[in-house]
Amino acid sequence: MNFMQINQFFTKFIIFAIAPFVLLINSVNILNSVPPGGTDKNAILLAQLSRADWRICSQENPPLVESFYIETANFFANICQKQNSKLIYIGGQKANPENAIQITAMVEEGTGYVAEDGDITYIVTGATFSIVKNAKTISEEQVIYLCSQFSEKICQER
Repeated sequence: MNFMQINQFFTKFIIFAIAPFVLLINSVNILNSVPPGGTDKNAILLAQLSRADWRICSQENPPLVESFYIETANFFANICQKQNSKLIYIGGQKANPENAIQITAMVEEGTGYVAEDGDITYIVTGATFSIVKNAKTISEEQVIYLCSQFSEKICQER
């Protein structure tokens, strides 16, 4: 084996064996710098969902009328009205709008909108969004964006 062959072998070894190891170590260090459940504020998002992905009453077939819509930091909730005036709750996590649930909703005087799915209750108001399981609140977040359709459509950041 001459010097050129040894140099080529060594270069390939560096590229295929050591470089991936260095990249792995750097990735672990980056992940360790982000707190559990947190986000890296300097991270670049390859694809970011928009409000249009979460406001889905009009995307239903047949289209539904949006009565009320809210967003929190992590969730979205649509209150849609069917042609027969029945209300439907369509909501879920912003990160996974394709997993949104759709269930019957009702207006609860003084509370807002309530939708029940077995032992889980979703409570949608202009101030908070709550998920209650077996009468125990498991998640409650402040509303950061709201659209309501009463006499006129009003949308506002909170």
